[in-house]
Amino acid sequence: MKLAYCIEGFYNRGGMERILSVCANMLCDTYDITIIIANQKQKPLVFKLHDTIQIVELGVPDTDRKKNYKKLLSAYLVDHHQDIVISLAGLDMYFLPQIQDGSRKIMWFHFAFDVSKMIWSEHYSGIKFWIIYYLQTWKRIYYARKFDKIVVLSKSDEIIWKKYCRQTISINNPITIDSCLISSCEIKRAIAVGRLTWEKGFDYLIDAWKLVNQKYKDWVLDIYGEGDEREVLQHRIDSLGLRDVIHLCGNSSHIEKEYASHSVFIMSSRSEGFPLALIEASACGLPLVSFACNQGVSEIIQDGYNGFLVSQVGDIRGLSDFICELIEDEKLRKRIAAHSLESSNRYRLDKIKAKWIKLFHQICPD
Repeated sequence: MKLAYCIEGFYNRGGMERILSVCANMLCDTYDITIIIANQKQKPLVFKLHDTIQIVELGVPDTDRKKNYKKLLSAYLVDHHQDIVISLAGLDMYFLPQIQDGSRKIMWFHFAFDVSKMIWSEHYSGIKFWIIYYLQTWKRIYYARKFDKIVVLSKSDEIIWKKYCRQTISINNPITIDSCLISSCEIKRAIAVGRLTWEKGFDYLIDAWKLVNQKYKDWVLDIYGEGDEREVLQHRIDSLGLRDVIHLCGNSSHIEKEYASHSVFIMSSRSEGFPLALIEASACGLPLVSFACNQGVSEIIQDGYNGFLVSQVGDIRGLSDFICELIEDEKLRKRIAAHSLESSNRYRLDKIKAKWIKLFHQICPD
């Protein structure tokens, strides 16, 4: 069976790109896999792919992008038959089902159902915000209905999507690190991982750590990732006098080693789909603290069992209180860490692979 994934670019070090690489690598011993890239912009592939995976770059120009993308993708798919074509819900989601190439079409949606709410709230307010939000949401639903299957990342998102698109199922992201070193949870360091962008909420985390630092001056926060907000975040750290206790560490090619050398994992995002960093940290035996920014996060963290959930996004005091609780009680920290490690088994690669194989053979039994 031949599978093709469509993505606009494979050069950003984001969760979607990482998950694509992991899933393609785990399935390439079972299927012939092609990754079709709209425009790589002469940049290297961000994650390593197995030698058997074929990479096709269409070279879609920036001008009249949608029209040219459809034309080039249509030509490729007609000339190179695929059994299943999977959209990662980029620009191609608006025309992929229209391409008459004989393949079954899947939309793989990596974001929370109401992601538009977070995106547009940054730019608009009042009635204008709600008009744009509803228009964008219904536009997505309209085009999603044309796919043979829609795959979302959490059970809660599946329930919402099924109200509009009955062909929706959920398949969780798998743990993406090859082998895990397990944290002792005895090192006075906390870790956060993600792109340095507004939606990841590191401004909230920095403000929360100011409160933590007032009580526990010997604890350090390391933030791994890169992004457009680096200078803004560094300025915030400096202005709060936290340069010695909060470090922007950049990207790491061995993130499991970083998890294992810390004792608490913190996520302060404004919005998430099904965050990779949470299940990675869980697999390395870290207790988790996060805002309950959507139901996907709440599916991973069982409040009080394998971590703590702060009910209100932006509740700096609530976030700092849970961090302090884990810092001051080592027995609690280690007990929750053990539960976190155990709960990560749900996201093992073999379990997620079996779900994808089942889906592919349901929609393309021959």
